[in-house]
Amino acid sequence: MSKPSVPTARQGGTRAVASLLPGLTRTALRRGGFAEGAAVIAAWRDIAGPELAGLSRPERLVFPKGRKNGGVLHIRAAGAVATDFQHLEPVIRARVNAYLGYEAVSGIRIFQGQVADTPTAVPPPAAGREPPSAGSPPPDLSDITDTRLRAALERLAGWVGGGG
Repeated sequence: MSKPSVPTARQGGTRAVASLLPGLTRTALRRGGFAEGAAVIAAWRDIAGPELAGLSRPERLVFPKGRKNGGVLHIRAAGAVATDFQHLEPVIRARVNAYLGYEAVSGIRIFQGQVADTPTAVPPPAAGREPPSAGSPPPDLSDITDTRLRAALERLAGWVGGGG
């Protein structure tokens, strides 16, 4: 008669959640056509660039049966950006292949439609404007007639400028 198995203590201490995600998402991503291209989803902003990534998302990567190269990347693009992707297909394909490190993608299919859950690009700060430094003079708010708004802006200026 054998002894019942006793769970052993976990070795190695705590682990980052990011290190567990590939194992947890492998089955779901394989079903969606991203067993090899899961990295494309995670790095889409770096691959496509912030402007195009804000208006698109990769949906799946389909390989010919039994192969891991020569795949077709399916991309959903918002509105007229779909046309831009058609013109940029060689560039996007080269960027994806460079990111993955091999000729994984030989074609791209673009689908026009709404792109949900895609973060929009953050606009760059206005040219020539520096953030206020600690000890800088407060802005002139005398032309603001709404006293509550002026008081709120003065408090905000104090916090931003380090005075409050």
